[in-house]
Amino acid sequence: MLPEPSATFASDYISQATSAEVDALAQLYLDFASDRPSRGTLEEARERMERFVRSRHVWSCTLGGAIAGYVLVGRFTPRTVAIKNVYLSPSFRRRGIAEAMVRTVTRYYLGAMPLGFKGGPDTRPTEAMKQEICLNVVSEEAERSYKRSGF
Repeated sequence: MLPEPSATFASDYISQATSAEVDALAQLYLDFASDRPSRGTLEEARERMERFVRSRHVWSCTLGGAIAGYVLVGRFTPRTVAIKNVYLSPSFRRRGIAEAMVRTVTRYYLGAMPLGFKGGPDTRPTEAMKQEICLNVVSEEAERSYKRSGF
């Protein structure tokens, strides 16, 4: 079942990330990977995010002028796309923002209009619409968040 758009964050800006956001996204990526032994450096994170932005595989949410979080997608097939990770800065958590980001990205790749968010694309995906969204779930917290997003 397709998740409904959420009016809660109609004033937020959820969109595919731009090159102007790479530095902020790199820092968020390092925060996301902070518990990994191979966390990497800020420069490596920046290079990775630049690649994701160029390939249009990262989405960002801007709230109050700051990048609140991101959704990283990948593993594209003719029918599917995977949500690889969702990260929200701790200061923006517990407001439903992660769920709003997942709903926006999901609706976009499934070709469901309207997205319901300011800044969300008002066109169909350039990569071709998908029939399924695959999720990478590595924690109970992520599983709860995806369930709140309609999965």
